[in-house]
Amino acid sequence: MFAKNIWRFRRELWRFRAYDYDYNLSLFVRSLEITRDFLESDKAMAVCSREHADQISDFIDSIDQFKNSIERAEKEMGYEFIPLSGDYSREQNQKDKALIQKVDEIENKGWNDAMDNLKKNMRSWWD
Repeated sequence: MFAKNIWRFRRELWRFRAYDYDYNLSLFVRSLEITRDFLESDKAMAVCSREHADQISDFIDSIDQFKNSIERAEKEMGYEFIPLSGDYSREQNQKDKALIQKVDEIENKGWNDAMDNLKKNMRSWWD
C-alpha cells in the first residue's frame, strides 16, 4: 500500500515544499480526488456516495478557481497582464488595476466557497 500511495502522490511529492501552502493544498486536493473517485465507484457503501463525490468535486473546482484566479480574470476581461515595462501608459495602469481587482474577487470567491463547502460537508465525505 505504501508504494501505491507514493505512486498516487508522485507529482505532488515531487513538487512538495514545506514553506508554501500551495504544496500542502495540492496534497489535500489530490487525496480528495482519490476519495471522490472511490465514492463514484461501485466499491462505495454509503447511500449518499454520489452526493459526497459531487461535494468534493465542487470543493476541488473552488480551489482551482482560487489557484488560477489570474488566468480566469484575464480570460473574463479579455486582457492579459503585462509586467511593468519602460512604456507604461495610464490606460494600461487602469486596466491592470481593474484586472487586479477582478483577480482578488475571483480568488476570494474561490477560497470562501471552498472553505464553506469544507466546513459544511467534510465530515461526511468518507465512506
